[in-house]
Amino acid sequence: MNLYIFAEYEEIELLDRNANIKFIKEETIDNEFKEIQKITFYKYKNKKFAVAISGVGKVNSSLFLCYLLSKYKFKNVINIGPAGSNEREKIANSFLIEKAYYGDVDLTSLPNYEIGMLPNLKKYFYTSNNLNKIINKKLNLDFRVIATQDKFNTNYQDDLKSKSLYDMECASFAHTALFFNIPFSAIKVVSDNSNLSQYKNNNLIWKSKIYNIFLNLIGEL
Repeated sequence: MNLYIFAEYEEIELLDRNANIKFIKEETIDNEFKEIQKITFYKYKNKKFAVAISGVGKVNSSLFLCYLLSKYKFKNVINIGPAGSNEREKIANSFLIEKAYYGDVDLTSLPNYEIGMLPNLKKYFYTSNNLNKIINKKLNLDFRVIATQDKFNTNYQDDLKSKSLYDMECASFAHTALFFNIPFSAIKVVSDNSNLSQYKNNNLIWKSKIYNIFLNLIGEL
């Protein structure tokens, strides 16, 4: 069974309008985070899959994915979600992520460190080459690098000018999947060009693209 993981419910809310996707069950953790974190199991075209909502940010996303991978057995983990761009990408352009890193980690005051590097770890967390090939037989997307950081970027800060895409969860998902040795892929849909108004005003456009990508995958993988 594959796990499709999203940061917020609104990213995949169109799912609940599809009568062909059959609900099986929903589970939450009985704690104060149960309103933002849940996993739901479905069936579509005789394939069972799970959809998880992790909550926004690096800690929420990693914690909940750790919990899920400790409790359930999944074949693959796939993150589909919005991403900002500093390169004036068209809204709803979609990309497979080749590698992700922590864009707000800065240990460069120490020798031999680059932005994004944690002690004793490589800078980049790579997605699964084999899973990416399977996905791209269906979607045929270009690849990008993504920087994950605990901030919604609304201006062209110096540390972001060279980054292709950025979000708030992808690197932590990739890091966690690597820890559990589970194949991980991420597909990102451009929601804005460092502009909060764009993000809000175009939300139906990028949410529809996320949903269409999701539909293309759940019946095939």
